[in-house]
Formats: sequence, structure tokens, C-alpha cells
Amino acid sequence: MKRGDKKGLSTIVATLLIILLVLVAAGIVWVVVKKTINKNSELISLGTTTVELEIVSVAQDGTGTSIKVRRNPGEGKISGLIFSITDDSGQSHTFERMGSIEQLEVKVFLLDYTGEIVSISVAPIFLTESGKEITGNVGDTYYEPDYGGPGSGTGNDGGSCTPDCWNDQYSYHIDCGISENNCGDCSTGCADGWCDNGKCCPIGHHNYQGTCQQDCNPSDCGTRECGPAPAKPGCGEDFCGICNILNGEVCNENTWTCDVCVPTCGPTQNCGLDPTCHSSCGECNEQNGEVCNTSNMCEVFVEPIENTGYVNSYWPRPDGRMLFDSNDLPTDPTVDLYGYYVRFPENPNMIHQCLMIYDFVTPIDPVTYDMSYVKISEDPTQIEDGDKYEIYQTMQGCCQGGYC
Repeated sequence: MKRGDKKGLSTIVATLLIILLVLVAAGIVWVVVKKTINKNSELISLGTTTVELEIVSVAQDGTGTSIKVRRNPGEGKISGLIFSITDDSGQSHTFERMGSIEQLEVKVFLLDYTGEIVSISVAPIFLTESGKEITGNVGDTYYEPDYGGPGSGTGNDGGSCTPDCWNDQYSYHIDCGISENNCGDCSTGCADGWCDNGKCCPIGHHNYQGTCQQDCNPSDCGTRECGPAPAKPGCGEDFCGICNILNGEVCNENTWTCDVCVPTCGPTQNCGLDPTCHSSCGECNEQNGEVCNTSNMCEVFVEPIENTGYVNSYWPRPDGRMLFDSNDLPTDPTVDLYGYYVRFPENPNMIHQCLMIYDFVTPIDPVTYDMSYVKISEDPTQIEDGDKYEIYQTMQGCCQGGYC
């Protein structure tokens, strides 16, 4: 470009501006796309859950409505439930109850509602990895028989039916309360309470291992931030809250508060997982044959030799794998070295190689051929007649002592 050539200078400036605009536009697009990806990944993760909820029974008195919910087997971490009650005018009343419910656990929830009930639906609340609460699909719907609904997830309402007073799943006779098929009472033996798994409990209580336990209430936790409610094991292990493990928090079982975990590996643990924080205490030097023992300490692994001897002869197979026989290989047909590993420590061309044994064959006709042979996984063309071999049960044993 000649001195004073303004046209050439303008072209360069314009090109730089175009490049800058392209970079800025790409940055804006990436921010939008990243946000969408993160949001959709949480939804995809939520979609893999298989939580199944079941409204077992419903009871009502002058103080509120008690709903017994069972969680059936299925993957997913529940942080709470949402109940929706529809009254006789079609209006919905929504109630949220936080707290986990484990698989096969049965809990009773007391709602501050004394009006007419046409139906009750329950849906799970999930806590995503980012800490957001997302409501799942409706898990079950209970219909009050007086309104002719289709019945609950286990019921068989409509028309006239005979109360089913036998629980097939837990094999007990229902002596009181609502029948299994939700079409009437089994007896009047629990007029002032309700029958929970065959036991008559007062309203506001539920059956926990044969004892009427007062229903779980968040106020039971007091100052607890996590863990179970005191003296109420039936409420679940995480009734009082769940700590944010993504931020390194753990539930302190002495104070029941969410504390940032400080690893306690110390000098007595140099591998494996820290017992408190579940973080890594370190890695062992596998090249030197170290392994992490049950005490979370690195130690040199010593595996005995299963068989050793000298190669009699070796030959290739059409599939490219090599076979060798030896007078030192066991001939007992009950011995099987398949899946073991062999090395040739004195052959300088085979140093640091451990080969898997694909097949081990003992003599079929000892009169004609009285040696066993092995087929190995690779094509070690540098094995020679007379080479010393060592067979180990595992690759780790074959590589011990820094051999691999």
C-alpha cells in the first residue's frame, strides 16, 4: 500500500470491524444456546425418573384432611409433594408439603382443609442439580365414592360393590377404616380414628411398625436443617432437609446442620474415599504395584504365581493368536487358566507385556500328546522355545513389581 493510500486503510478497518461483529454475535448466540442446553438437560434428567405415588386412603374430621400416601419402587429423589383437592363446586385447593419420601415408605399428610372432596391428586416435587424445584406429573388421583369418580389408583369404585377388607400386598385383614377397593368401610371398629395398615390410629397419627406415631410436622425438626425428625423415624431419613452436596455440604449428625465438609483423611488414609466428605484421599501408584486396601492405605500388592515353567514350543493359529505348550503346565482337566495372564520375564523382547489367556486345553489323548497348551490374546511373534513364563490370576498380579 502506498503512503497516503486511504482507500486501502479503509478496507482493512472495515474487515476488522466485520470480524469483531462476527465474534460478538457468536458470543451472544453461545450464551443463549448454553442456557437452553442447561435447561433442557435438567428436563431430560427429570424425565428419567420413574417415581410412582399411590393415595392409599383419605380421612376427614373437623380439623382437616388426612391423606395416606405410599411411594412404590422407582428411581428419583423427591423433595416434597403437592396435593390438589377439587371441591363440589369445581374449585381447586393446592397444598405443598416438603420432605422426602423413600421407596416403599408410607406417610400420612394432614392438610388444613375441611370442605367437600370430589377428588384429590398428588404430584412429586423434584430438586434439580441447580437447586431448582420442579413439579412432576400427577402420580395418583383419589375420587370420593359419593361423587361417582373412577376411583383411586388401586380402587374399583362405581355402582355397587363389596368392600375388600383383605390387603393382598401386605397380607393382613383390615379391621377398620376404608376398604382396599375404596367402596365403603370394613367395620365400625375405628369410629374415632382411622385404620392404617390394619391398626386403628387417632386422626393425626399413623401406623409405624405396629405403633401409632404422631404425624410428621415440619415443626418437629426445631433447629435441625437436615436429617430425620427427632423421635419420629417413620418420617424418613431426610424429613428435616437435604444438604447441597454440590456446594460440598454434608449433614452434621451431631448438630444436624448443613456444614461444608472438611476431609479427615489425615496420615492414616492416603487413598480411597474420605469417610466424612466422600471425596478422594489420594491415588495409589499402580505402576509400582500399589493397591488401596480396605483401610484406605496404599500397599504393594503381592499376588502369588499360579503356574510357572518353560515354553516347550509355540505356533500360530489361523486367527492370528499364538499357542504354546509346556511340560510344566498343569494336566489336571479340572484346572482352568482361562482369563488368567501370562508374562515372559526373561525374554528381553517381551519385557513389560502381560498377555491374557484366551483358552487352556489339557491333554485329550495323553498317549499321543501329553502336554497342555494355552492360547494367548495377541500375536507375540518374539516368544521363543525355552522362554520362562509366569501365569497370574489377574492383570494386576501380572504387572506387580512395576513390570508393566
